[in-house]
Amino acid sequence: MVDGARERVVPMSPLRKTVARRLVEAQHAAAILTTFNEIDMSNVLGLRERHQERFVKQHGIKLGFMSFFVKAVVAALQQVPALNAQIDGDSVVELLPASARAQRKPSPDGMIPPVPMPPDTSPEDRAWCDPLRLPQPAKTFEQKLKMQNGALTLPRHYIYCTRNAPDDRFRQFYERAKREGWDVDAIDSSHNPHITCSEVLADLLDRTTH
Repeated sequence: MVDGARERVVPMSPLRKTVARRLVEAQHAAAILTTFNEIDMSNVLGLRERHQERFVKQHGIKLGFMSFFVKAVVAALQQVPALNAQIDGDSVVELLPASARAQRKPSPDGMIPPVPMPPDTSPEDRAWCDPLRLPQPAKTFEQKLKMQNGALTLPRHYIYCTRNAPDDRFRQFYERAKREGWDVDAIDSSHNPHITCSEVLADLLDRTTH
């Protein structure tokens, strides 16, 4: 099975980067206090009282509070995925809900259908391209490339197309390329620049290789 991205990489604004840095500094330089928030648990207490006897008979243990806490946390994460995010360099990595992930499953004969065309593709380009977009064998997504003539000697260059779906799976590679010292460029295009802005891409490739 070939699933869509499970994460989204979002660049941090200058303000958010400053807040994150100051929070880390505060952990090392100041006393950290524990904060308690009061909540109304009367509904949970009433539910436990109504179902406690039947729950004990069925499961052999008492109905505690942890299951209610877990359910509340899951509901909060579904509404605000950023609560479970982590910071990676100058970006925030957020887990995407299943509904936002692009799912492409192989057919019974092991073929993966092509991804939908980007929304900024013109009708003329779509009419030309759609008949050429054929399913690919699932194995092509799993097999590793083997270099027959040694390591590459060309300069490493990454081109990032900025118009992406919410499950942007390419931003992470762009950020990684920058951290590892690659030459990088970003162009205002979806992930099919050879169709939607072919002249811009051709000019960039020409400058990159000369």
